[in-house]
Amino acid sequence: MLKLPTARPTIGMICLIAIAIVLLNAVTGYFTVGETMREADNDDLMRLVAVRDWLGGQGWFDYQQYRLLPPEGVAMHWSRYIDLGIAALLVPGSWLLGQAGGEALALVFWPGLLAVIMVLVTGYGAGRILGLAGAAGALIFAMTWGKLIGEFSPGRIDHHNVQLLLSSAVLYLTLMPERRGFNGMLAGTLSALSMAVGLEMLPFLLLLHGLAALRFAFGLQGSGRFLFSFGLSQVIAAPLFLAGQVPVQTWGMRYCDVLALPLLSLIAIGALASVLPVLAGSFLRSAPARLALMLALGIVGLWLASPMLLPCLAGPYADVTPEARHIIDTVISEARSIPDLLINRPLVVLSIMLPALAVAGLGAGYAVAFRQRLTGLQCEALIFALILSCTGFVFALGQIRAINIAVPALPLLAGFTGWGFLQHRAGSVWRAPMALVILLTLPPFVDLMGPKLRLWISGPSGSWSGQSAACRDVDSMAQIAALPPGTIVFSNMNLGAAILAYTSQSATSAPYHRSSDAFWNGYGALGSAEALQKALEKSGATVLALCTKSPMEARQDWLQQLHGGVVPDWLTALPAAAGDLSLYQVNHAALPGAGRQEDRP
Repeated sequence: MLKLPTARPTIGMICLIAIAIVLLNAVTGYFTVGETMREADNDDLMRLVAVRDWLGGQGWFDYQQYRLLPPEGVAMHWSRYIDLGIAALLVPGSWLLGQAGGEALALVFWPGLLAVIMVLVTGYGAGRILGLAGAAGALIFAMTWGKLIGEFSPGRIDHHNVQLLLSSAVLYLTLMPERRGFNGMLAGTLSALSMAVGLEMLPFLLLLHGLAALRFAFGLQGSGRFLFSFGLSQVIAAPLFLAGQVPVQTWGMRYCDVLALPLLSLIAIGALASVLPVLAGSFLRSAPARLALMLALGIVGLWLASPMLLPCLAGPYADVTPEARHIIDTVISEARSIPDLLINRPLVVLSIMLPALAVAGLGAGYAVAFRQRLTGLQCEALIFALILSCTGFVFALGQIRAINIAVPALPLLAGFTGWGFLQHRAGSVWRAPMALVILLTLPPFVDLMGPKLRLWISGPSGSWSGQSAACRDVDSMAQIAALPPGTIVFSNMNLGAAILAYTSQSATSAPYHRSSDAFWNGYGALGSAEALQKALEKSGATVLALCTKSPMEARQDWLQQLHGGVVPDWLTALPAAAGDLSLYQVNHAALPGAGRQEDRP
């Protein structure tokens, strides 16, 4: 009997299945993205506003949000490079589908396109190191862990998905044993681009650079070519990305939250400590000598650049007021510590951390159990992945969003789980129980532990989990849109970005650290009538918007009295349709501080 050949699964086939799932999610998401955006993260809505402003005539180098605390507006620390990618889909889409259709297309297929690239990077990267089983394990985890795949879901147009994609690519390029020089050049360029997009992944990139330097110091084959190309390309690409992002007159500004002079000096120090030891490699044949030279160059460089770098050690929140910093530390979910969230919102921590810890433990356990079967490349990949993951876990204890440091490495550890499972011989008594263990630790099974565990994600950068949809419905936004043109609307922080996205009015609050007032107005100012009076006067707001379903407003008894009809003389209730939104005209002449300048509360 003639036997027909059977098709064996390949990494390409696995990637195609994952891509098909991504595209199906994008197509179905297109029809619901309007509703999705009503519940979207503030950053996604603000990004959409920024893209509209740019396409409407705002300058490439001008990233001021003028409708947030007008007339000066609020300076944003974002990158136009992301806007360019979104606009590349939005503009041609609008030619065929109109403005609303073009925006829907971009909102769905921009993160979908990034997800497709992420699938290819993860599948082929893990597959090159761990084979077919490793690729399958890495992709299954990446496609099911809400913290990762949620960043690529429809509507996610903020920059975090781009950063995770670029960081993942840099990780696999660092590990690939072929074409070390070319891989180093590409990795350095992508690393610089990631820093131009945002600095959230800076600890990951610095740590990866340090690991590459240690690999060279201990003489691994080809590591010198990679390190040389990586450092040199970074120091060339970073100034070019800076030049394409900010105007010439600001090149010398000492910003700590964007690619600017302090970070350029840090990149230059890293390049110096990478390139010179490689050039002197023929004279430095021992690991201690190479390490000593790299450390000496790094220490001298940091000492010389200390006047530029030391002010940045305080972090991006150094210039915010104590009141705004308290709001960031205690209210913004992503900025809170794991111990704090375990007390107040344990399900959030469980859904993010349990799959991460489980896959890290399983992957490392399998690698240790079968360590004698590991190749040199696999040993190197395991060490890199464990160091990066553990660093992310430790940093997340202080702020849960620091788990992003571990995110690019975790699918690789999941790949070790797939690789390790195949190391059990056919018929082994360990196969069945280990298959069950792996199955039960997959993110979807963790999600089944409670209905609130499925977070796609409220978010990875989302600050107001469970509150985002309150008063963002069509009717509520229509009420605000119907106010006289030029109205400045004072609201809770969760409504600020929505007001900018769905109306032509101006807002007074949003969670962006370059404006302490925007933070205070959105939360602290609602704590008492006196605080609100001062904030209304300072902001120049003409209408107060309150939401009866907002959890942050529900905590304030005096606001509940206001909702109940006890209206002070400095507010006048405006007619409103039935719903959860209440609007009040602000009578500035009746405010207690009328006619004099008030300090910030």
